[in-house]
Amino acid sequence: MLKGDLLIDDRTLNLDKFDGDTLLFNSPHNVHENGYKRVSNWLQIAEKLL
Repeated sequence: MLKGDLLIDDRTLNLDKFDGDTLLFNSPHNVHENGYKRVSNWLQIAEKLL
């Protein structure tokens, strides 16, 4: 359903279904997930995009 260039989410289920680039926002429920580019805060996201 989602179309775009980048999805930032804390749920890997949503990231897996997305066709564009993804960033996994760190959260206690996803600490054991691997294989994703991670970010911990909005400053890190800005650094990756700017």
